[in-house]
Amino acid sequence: MNLNEIITNVTLTKACSIKADKDSTESKQVNLKVKFDGALLSAVFDKAVAGAVIQWQNGPGRKGYDDWKANQTIEIQFTSPGAKTQIDPEQAMIAKLKDMTPEMQLAYLTDLAKKVAPPVPEPEPEEDEETEEDKETEEDETEDEKE
Repeated sequence: MNLNEIITNVTLTKACSIKADKDSTESKQVNLKVKFDGALLSAVFDKAVAGAVIQWQNGPGRKGYDDWKANQTIEIQFTSPGAKTQIDPEQAMIAKLKDMTPEMQLAYLTDLAKKVAPPVPEPEPEEDEETEEDKETEEDETEDEKE
């Protein structure tokens, strides 16, 4: 691939929203058609790589600073923003639970269930049904009659 090649007949469309100013609450959705005609292929790649470079500098680059040597060449893999690995939520939950003791699993799942399940109301006794309180009152009255 020749990075000094001039691009011809390439247009990409990207949807975006725009506001009149940064404090505005009203926005509009528009479609931008970006024409690359006349641009050098290297200029497009430079722009695409700029975000990856900044991300590396602020992440792995900074963490491994003491290990890097001046003028060292470090290879990284470019990934498009939409190419992030999708994680199956069920598999993530299984992995999380595997790292816990059975007691921790039970406590975590019980707490989780409380967050998603609506509270179960206590059933109210029907009118013809005796409550525990009624039964106790009857027992007290029966004992009083025996005396």
